[in-house]
Amino acid sequence: PHLLPLALLPCALAIPPEWAPAAAGADLLYGDAEALAGLRPDLFPSVGNGYLATVLGSGSLFLAGLYNGPLPSSQPPGDKSPPSHRAVIPSTVNLELDAAGAGAAVLELEGVALDILHGTVVKRYTYSTPGKKLGGTAPTTAAVDVRFFAHRVLRHILAVEVTVS
Repeated sequence: PHLLPLALLPCALAIPPEWAPAAAGADLLYGDAEALAGLRPDLFPSVGNGYLATVLGSGSLFLAGLYNGPLPSSQPPGDKSPPSHRAVIPSTVNLELDAAGAGAAVLELEGVALDILHGTVVKRYTYSTPGKKLGGTAPTTAAVDVRFFAHRVLRHILAVEVTVS
């Protein structure tokens, strides 16, 4: 596949307004849900700190220095078994939000942002209900941000932060 320079791509993304200044300053890259729908999973951003890492949406976590399988030097000649490789650990941060069990509520993925300045990946969801606000007639809506990051000091921690506004 051929890649186009970013300036040549049509910009029809509905980026959340509070993220627009960071995106304009190239501190944040954004993809809306429609653009991400056809993206191969291995092209999603990775979250890591040099000690542990995962690819967003992947069920795998990798840890520096942790391998499994026989060492190539210990394999007898002619052995066709695969050599040692990084051990795959089930990811503790592979989560998807849904509104199951919340009646007619809807939780829809708006998009994903790679915040280069802060070293995080943020998934933005919109939560809405057809119900009424207290004393009003408008449906209830909220922005739900799920932020993934690898701690910079405590290198063994991958964190997920959920913010509802």
